[in-house]
Amino acid sequence: MAKGIFSKLNTMLYKQDEAAVEETTAEAQQPSASQSSPQTYKSMASKNKVDPQAYQTIIDAISNSGKSFAEFTEMLSSFQTIISDEATRYKSAFVALQKSKSATVTQLLSAIEQRKQALQTENENFAKTLEDEQQSMTDMQKEIGARDNTIASLLNQIEALKGEKQKIQTDIDKQKNNIDVISSGFNNALAAIQTELDTYSQKIKTFLKEGK
Repeated sequence: MAKGIFSKLNTMLYKQDEAAVEETTAEAQQPSASQSSPQTYKSMASKNKVDPQAYQTIIDAISNSGKSFAEFTEMLSSFQTIISDEATRYKSAFVALQKSKSATVTQLLSAIEQRKQALQTENENFAKTLEDEQQSMTDMQKEIGARDNTIASLLNQIEALKGEKQKIQTDIDKQKNNIDVISSGFNNALAAIQTELDTYSQKIKTFLKEGK
């Protein structure tokens, strides 16, 4: 049950966080409005006050133990506005309980002890749940560390790839320059040879005529 108690209280916190955001948004839209908000589970817990939601959640969890005590407290509560004297109120509630269940003082005290035992069990289970939650957060923190290591590794790879990219670009620039130099040399040589051949051809035609 303690896991259920934790989950219920945790859900309450999330709902109150969402409500707080909505309230803040509403106040921002109406800055002139000044209203006091009721204390929430989170705010009361932060001030070490007993929160009715947490209280009722625990009561619900142990409600199946010591049922005669639960009936006694209901009767006691029903006499609250009728009988002002506390001792008389207790006696009247006990008489009413005896009529419905033939209970004894010993049985009533035993029912209280049953509830106290159930409460202790819930406390132990809740503590175990908190340990599990803490371990879960520790595991998540380790995951964050693993992600950080992965990010660092990837950043190193990125830097290495940047270096490789720069080297490739340098090789490209060098090759381009070589191509430009070689192409220029080739074209110049080709033009020179072409000119030489044209000159030879012209001279042959001029100096060496057919049949002479």
